[in-house]
Amino acid sequence: TLYHFAFDESKGVGKGYDRFYFDLNRDLDLSNDAPLKSQANPPEAMKLPYSGIKQQAVFEPLLVPFDFGPAGRQRVELLPRLYISGEEGGDYKSASFVRTRVFQGDLKVGKQEFTAWLGNDYFISGRLDQPGTALILKPKKRPDGIARWWGGDRLTAFHRVDGQYYRFLASPAGDELTVQRYDGDLGVFQVGAGGRKVDKMTVSGSLYAEDRAVAVGAMDADDWPKPEASSRLPVGDYLPNYLTVEYGRLRISLSQNYHSEGKPRDRGDRPPVYGIRLRKDKPFALDFSNKPEVMFAAPTKDQVLKPGDTLMVQAVLVDPRLDIMIRGLDDTTRKTKTDREGNPVSYERNVSLDPRVVIKRANGQVAAQGVMPFG
Repeated sequence: TLYHFAFDESKGVGKGYDRFYFDLNRDLDLSNDAPLKSQANPPEAMKLPYSGIKQQAVFEPLLVPFDFGPAGRQRVELLPRLYISGEEGGDYKSASFVRTRVFQGDLKVGKQEFTAWLGNDYFISGRLDQPGTALILKPKKRPDGIARWWGGDRLTAFHRVDGQYYRFLASPAGDELTVQRYDGDLGVFQVGAGGRKVDKMTVSGSLYAEDRAVAVGAMDADDWPKPEASSRLPVGDYLPNYLTVEYGRLRISLSQNYHSEGKPRDRGDRPPVYGIRLRKDKPFALDFSNKPEVMFAAPTKDQVLKPGDTLMVQAVLVDPRLDIMIRGLDDTTRKTKTDREGNPVSYERNVSLDPRVVIKRANGQVAAQGVMPFG
């Protein structure tokens, strides 16, 4: 549903944005919509901590109707927020809407008791039975033990409690949360040598399928997956959400490839490739046997340049068969106290094997060169 809105400096230009108009009836006429005032003392949780903010304004709450499916249309309270930051390059303005309420309740999973929160965070969808709905589980015996792995804070996450997997289902209105024990088959996910002589192979992180997300590795005290040689996971077809692989002296970071040729951070019409297929009787080994390719996410296709323009080149290394992107490649046996650009830092880190790229003109003259980070 498309809505139009406007922020206004009612006291004059440069005096600060203090009025918000929202075309709730969608008649493209803001004159019949009462303005909302900025709050003099907004909730602390609504204040952004970013540096360089020139102004941030939180306005009075707004009730917007959403489709809750079987629960019908319901109004959801939102807080409009505007913040303006800027440096020498000019001002940057950003508006967002924050859903003010979540559902909270206590539940028992296996033999453990949890407090659960169900709601929207990045995307407001109305109905709360969607895969992207936020679900935070906090163990009562360990209040700081919330899941910290990628996908672990979604309704689709399969949580492992006392060695048993559980999934969660919410009603469209969000007032009911059902716990289901997973009694299906398990498969083995591991790292393979791929014919190479590799003495250390472990993996940690998370995978996700069309209907679930699962953690890979044993959970530590902070509910973060620890590296393991293999993990037993519910069978299904997965792609990497985010994985860290220890492969001999290399540390390799992987995720789904979210770029396309000439389209940075845009998969276009390319469907997801769920190439990690876990089956009951056949372990899946991620062995890096597929030949990698370089994808140029930038420049964009058919980009036209004039003399003096700057050309941005962004290349990513991908496994084209699994549609996986290599986000990082480090040598764990070598350390440095410099960043990727060679500037000194106060901490020690692994040496990154970021490639050095040289761009030459047709006559062989070097036009540009430098380190191109992964990811």
